[in-house]
Amino acid sequence: MHTFNFHLKKALRVSMVVGILLIAINQGDLLWQSVLTQTPLSSVTWLKICMTPCVPFLVSLYSSMTTHH
Repeated sequence: MHTFNFHLKKALRVSMVVGILLIAINQGDLLWQSVLTQTPLSSVTWLKICMTPCVPFLVSLYSSMTTHH
């Protein structure tokens, strides 16, 4: 029987990989433009960047826990 820590670690790994890919796809142009022009990103963009990995984390955690119970 897997423990909650196992599911949590698995979901964190998935969210890191998928989250980074989603950030690159969804916000990559703004990040690149910000680097090139040395202008700061808006608060809304930072919020989107921070929230993006939450979706794959929650989906992975839910599916891992429901599959193993």
